[in-house]
Amino acid sequence: MLVIISEDCYEDFQKRLMKPSIYCKDVLGLPEVKTYGFFRSCFSDIDLLLKTIKRYVPRQGGWGDVAVRSAQ
Repeated sequence: MLVIISEDCYEDFQKRLMKPSIYCKDVLGLPEVKTYGFFRSCFSDIDLLLKTIKRYVPRQGGWGDVAVRSAQ
């Protein structure tokens, strides 16, 4: 889900009724999205990771803003 949000594809993802990993593979062309190496390389920039998490949290009920602040 973080990859979808970081690619600004969340609205399109919601319309397609797919699992996030299938969406990444079929639509974004990222077949290895579930691998540790892919995730690590995708979010090697900690600022991008934190920005993406901050964009993800409100979609999930808003619980994580405090957690993200404490991680900084």
